[in-house]
Amino acid sequence: MRQRIVLFGDSITQRGFEIVHKGWAAALSDAFSRKADVINRGYSGYNTRWASQLVDSVAGEFERPGVALGRGEGAGATTSASGKDDIVTVFFGANDAALATGTGSKQHVPVDEYAANLAAMVDRIRELREPSPPAVVLISP
Repeated sequence: MRQRIVLFGDSITQRGFEIVHKGWAAALSDAFSRKADVINRGYSGYNTRWASQLVDSVAGEFERPGVALGRGEGAGATTSASGKDDIVTVFFGANDAALATGTGSKQHVPVDEYAANLAAMVDRIRELREPSPPAVVLISP
């Protein structure tokens, strides 16, 4: 099976395949052409608080016919026998950094909560994909 790279993030990720802006996801997909499937799971406007509710769904992008893996609620999901070369990027922070008193106050997440949310997302992705979790690459704006 081909390696999978799942891009999980906010609008910077969602718009990452836009050629007009020379999107980073398009460049990544081009660099891994015929080597990996690049899957975009960008959610415009999302912060880490809201995105944490989507982690199980995003981790499900690694499911494949094969061996039952995982220990969390998604236990019994299937994935490739190896899966060790899979990657998930987690790219949030632009919306979290909105000013608490500004027009983006709904999106604001305090720094301590932002860090805790990221850590919880990484832990959950790893838990759901055991014993062969993908590599997790954290990207901040």
